[in-house]
Amino acid sequence: MNLRTLALFAALSILGTLAVQAQDAPPPLPVPEKFDTYYLVLYENGPKHTEEMTPQIRELIGRHIQYQLRLKADGKSLAAGPVDSGRDGLLGITILRAASPEEARKLAEGDPGVQSGRMAVKVYPWNVPAGQLQ
Repeated sequence: MNLRTLALFAALSILGTLAVQAQDAPPPLPVPEKFDTYYLVLYENGPKHTEEMTPQIRELIGRHIQYQLRLKADGKSLAAGPVDSGRDGLLGITILRAASPEEARKLAEGDPGVQSGRMAVKVYPWNVPAGQLQ
């Protein structure tokens, strides 16, 4: 078998394999047309953050946790929690339900940890296919 015949055989084999794979591929899923807006809140080290764990800081963390639990109980958040590593200053994430970016920012900045300066927040609108999160 010469090199040209071998190359033609290889090309035909690849094309045949691709054709079989294309036939076995699942049909495409519908692309969402409607979206719900949530707000992703990133809690980061604030200007007054320290690694020290004093009784005052433990108390502040308790108030922060209570604030987050209240947001959930009041239907204002879907989920909230710390990140494991705290790498790059990221402390935790909350997904908020809010009528506007201003309301989301107000809720995020109402957290006792943020008000104390131990934490800072970044708030991002997050568009999710309608009905995907409840």
